[in-house]
This record gives sequence, structure tokens and C-alpha cells, in this order.
Amino acid sequence: MGSLWMLVAGFLFACMGVFVKLGTADFSHFELVFYRSFIGLLLVYAISVQQNISLKTRHWRPHLWRGLSGTLALMLFFYCISVLPLATAVTLNYTAPLFLSLLTMLVFKDKFNLPVTASIGLGFCGVVLLLHPTM
Repeated sequence: MGSLWMLVAGFLFACMGVFVKLGTADFSHFELVFYRSFIGLLLVYAISVQQNISLKTRHWRPHLWRGLSGTLALMLFFYCISVLPLATAVTLNYTAPLFLSLLTMLVFKDKFNLPVTASIGLGFCGVVLLLHPTM
């Protein structure tokens, strides 16, 4: 059952990318982020009211930081979709784990050992081949 939900999620993310690409003809990427976030807010509010769950938290600073960074990431992703071909924007979005691995190693001052470095390098080579297959 879990793989079915993954297929549904992948399909819905693909639909979102197509709708963002189509929507940029009439709306800015800021507006599209607002509409997507507002609909999500309404859904979360409706579910919390229906299940009688409080959204109050003692950890408001981490939630605020996560919300701001997520909003910024979504704005940048929607901007990329608006100016690049959709396949290119999605492929570049899938490089996030590669950059996260590099950043984590730098922040935590881990050693760049051969298997990890080779894996990250191979990942970037794959992205280059996907974006420019004629090289």
C-alpha cells in the first residue's frame, strides 16, 4: 500500500509542476506560492478542527525557521519552473540531496572519504548527463 501512495504523491507533484508552469503565464511565482500555501493552510486547519488537535507549540522558533526556509525554497523552485524548461527545473531540484550531503560534511567537518566523495561526484555526473546528454 505504501508504494501506491508514493505513486500518487509523485503524480500529484508532477501535476503541481505542470500547473505552476502553466500558471506563470498569468501569475508571478510569489502569487503561486501564496495560493499553494494558503490552500495547504486551510486543509491543515480543517483537519486540526475536525480531529480536535491544537496547533499550539512551545517550539515556535524552529517552526518559524522551517516555515521561512521552506517558503523561500518553494519560491526559488517555482521561479526555476517559470524560467527553465520543466524537466530541467525538476532535475535540478533533485540535486538537493547532493548539495545537502556536501553541506553536512562541511558543517560537521567530516572527512571526505573515497566512497562518499565518489558517490557525490557520480551523482553530479549523472545530473550533467541528464541536463546535457550530447556532451
